[in-house]
Amino acid sequence: TILIALLGILMQPWKFLADPRAYVWTWLLGYGAFTGGIAGVVIADYWMIRKQSLKLYDLYVRDGVYNFSGGRVSWVAVVYAVILVIAMIALYASGAILGTPNSWPSVLTMLILVLGLIAGIIFYVSKIKCVNFCGVLSLFTGIGGSLLLSKLSTTLAQWTWFVGAFVALIAYVVLYNAWYGKQHPAIAK
Repeated sequence: TILIALLGILMQPWKFLADPRAYVWTWLLGYGAFTGGIAGVVIADYWMIRKQSLKLYDLYVRDGVYNFSGGRVSWVAVVYAVILVIAMIALYASGAILGTPNSWPSVLTMLILVLGLIAGIIFYVSKIKCVNFCGVLSLFTGIGGSLLLSKLSTTLAQWTWFVGAFVALIAYVVLYNAWYGKQHPAIAK
């Protein structure tokens, strides 16, 4: 809680509130891209992959069916994650991440996105593999896709939550069916 409070202060939200256009066109749309990506992954996993079937007890135990430590490392997925890191840096350089490059909120957001992806890679290639790497890749694909499309189209820029959710949902279904589902199959009813 303290770390999030400090990050909130470092982002200087009073600067966003001083200009309503900056608040809407930078903060809200960036936040929408992030939360839309999360929603896309959750919707795809729960509704499309697992067909609304969860083993509640196993959500809370280390060696349950939702343990992601099994399976081999897919280096193609790691390369894809590195490409996403490069894409996030390119989006930052183009001004697609919270407005103008080199502003403190833009730099902080880019660092959070890049460090989040790097942390996902580290957790995936480590022995513990404590992360659903398909979800990580899909989330950041949704965020990046939403930010890229908002940079290319002013109409899509107004719908970052929906675009991020749609891109992340499609990415999750494709990645799960092509690769991740072979190592971590959906749980049958």
